[in-house]
Amino acid sequence: MAASIFTALLSATLLWVRLQPTGPFARAAALILPLPQVQGALADEALAGQPPDFGKALSATRSELDLAPMHVEALLRLAYLEAPTASAPLTPAANAALIEAFRLAPADAKFASWRLNFILERWDSAAPAVRAYALGEMDVLWREAAFRRTMRKRLLSVANPAGQMALSLHIQGLDRRVSAAGQDR
Repeated sequence: MAASIFTALLSATLLWVRLQPTGPFARAAALILPLPQVQGALADEALAGQPPDFGKALSATRSELDLAPMHVEALLRLAYLEAPTASAPLTPAANAALIEAFRLAPADAKFASWRLNFILERWDSAAPAVRAYALGEMDVLWREAAFRRTMRKRLLSVANPAGQMALSLHIQGLDRRVSAAGQDR
């Protein structure tokens, strides 16, 4: 009986936290129950502020990764927090977070567009493994016509010359493969 009441309370708590992850109830629950989604929501909330609170977001993201080390979205947020502007080079911590995110989700349509743009804008400082993973993700997702269109448009918007060249050359190579295979553009 006590176990079923506890299970019901826990389920209700988790549902409430999911519905309002930054609400007062979720914050209180997070003090008792370690919930990575609350930490992630707090990090997102800190980034959405005007101005963004990068320190608070970084702290919440690290707490989230302590609770859920295989959370790809948190790893990508950590990489962003380490290099929040396009002119900021990727730090060793940002490269490590990106490598781990690629290991966990090597070709993920949910993250691909943001992740590739983030890396292309910092191509000069991306670790060789990060570059290889990024181009590999493109190879896999290039089969989708919508992804090809998105990457062709991205070519026009990448400000980093090294990233733009890498993308241009890779697209040319992929186009040759697609033409040889007889797939549509």
